[in-house]
Amino acid sequence: MTDPAVMRILTDDYIFQIIKQGGASLGKPGMPSWGQEHTDQEIRDLVVYIRSLARSPEQPKSTGAGH
Repeated sequence: MTDPAVMRILTDDYIFQIIKQGGASLGKPGMPSWGQEHTDQEIRDLVVYIRSLARSPEQPKSTGAGH
C-alpha cells in the first residue's frame, strides 16, 4: 500500500470492493469483508487514507528565512 507504482494500478473501486466484500470476491483470499461493520462512506474514506500511504511526504515549505 505504500508503493506508488503499485497503487497507481489499483482503482478506487477495486480497493473499495476488496474492503467491502473481502478478497475472495476478487480472487484474493485472505482479506475478510468489512461491509457489515462499516458504511460505504467509511470505506470510501478508508480508500482515501490508503491512497495517502503511497504519497511521498511533502517537502517542507520555505519560510523565506535564511539559514
